[in-house]
Amino acid sequence: MDSASECTANIIGDTPIVHGDYIYFFDVKDGVEETSEGREFYIDTKLKRASLETSEIEEISEFTACEPREGGGFVLIGDTLYFCGDDMNPKKNEYGDIGYADIGGIHYFCSVNLENGEYKNYGSIYDDDKQYSGASTSSTARVKGYYNSKIYIQYSFMKEYVEPSEKPAHTDSRDIFTILNFEFDPTTGSLTQSDLPSASFMDDNTYLYSDYPENSSTLIYNGETHKFNGVDVKLAGRYFNNKLFMYDGWYDKADGSKHGLGEYEEWKVQAFYDDCYILADPSNKKAVKLTEEELRALE
Repeated sequence: MDSASECTANIIGDTPIVHGDYIYFFDVKDGVEETSEGREFYIDTKLKRASLETSEIEEISEFTACEPREGGGFVLIGDTLYFCGDDMNPKKNEYGDIGYADIGGIHYFCSVNLENGEYKNYGSIYDDDKQYSGASTSSTARVKGYYNSKIYIQYSFMKEYVEPSEKPAHTDSRDIFTILNFEFDPTTGSLTQSDLPSASFMDDNTYLYSDYPENSSTLIYNGETHKFNGVDVKLAGRYFNNKLFMYDGWYDKADGSKHGLGEYEEWKVQAFYDDCYILADPSNKKAVKLTEEELRALE
């Protein structure tokens, strides 16, 4: 890698978006500044792109109401990038000091057109959690994916905050957090709470979710519903080529039988492409491609 490529890699960070002939990335600055009105919190979010051919970087869009959360997910439809943005929950104490974080506060749903830079903020995803004391130090929003022409957003918060050190052993986070599911219609621009539970996996025609606290999971595939009994997909389940994948193995949809992953136990099955399964190690630093025969040979 030459010095120019290394420099570009450092600038764009870990989660760039490749679209057309460019790599798109957010450049975010936030903090506290002195103004004529006193100390104020600020956000300056820029969407930039780097040419794959020349590495030249240009600014596409700028906004100040929020910033994308690292790991908050996104969906790209055509030339439009959809994502959640946080106001960073700034709080000023009695001494004028301002603290802020990407947990709590207001979580917006937004989009940017990658061609013309048009930015849209569709408003706060959910506000009713503000009545609970724990929400201000626990709420988050994350884009989960795209299914049946809708974008799905998971919104979670604690009604009463529980310190990690105070959680009883083996407590399931779903017993502590309230988890809501929202759907956004890109055609109408409407955002509504969904009747479906939050999913562990989805694509155009697949929606997989846990039936917790029941020990089972539900798959909606091509409009048909199938239940996997005795399997809780939590946030880990993935579905490819008639198989439900977990970290410790996979389940055949036809008969519910479980099969091991052998040396790749704990690896994540990320995709099914060109008749092969793509797996990544727990640190996302290594990947392997397995054929159907190679997958079935693992036990």
